[in-house]
Amino acid sequence: MQHTKVSYELTQNYIPSPQAKEKEPVDPASAIENRLMREIVRENLTKRQKCYIIMYYTKGMTMQEIADAEGVSKSTVSRTIGLARKRISCGMKPAMLKSALKGR
Repeated sequence: MQHTKVSYELTQNYIPSPQAKEKEPVDPASAIENRLMREIVRENLTKRQKCYIIMYYTKGMTMQEIADAEGVSKSTVSRTIGLARKRISCGMKPAMLKSALKGR
């Protein structure tokens, strides 16, 4: 069975540029939260981490499905997603929040 790697261009479809117009959010807090999360992901994750996070959370793929698609072990996917989560939580700093609020 041949494995086909998922393109990292996948991240471009799910993480739009800061200049991209947002769909009308339900409330201003949601817009700030979305903007902050996009900035944190864009600035703090590697391409592989972004790709795995998108496949796992947005596309709903299991870690095993991601591993099969990427030709790596399930353990590698699990570690990569775990590190991405840590980087996201470390990226949530007051300076990032201030930056997100500035675009409001």
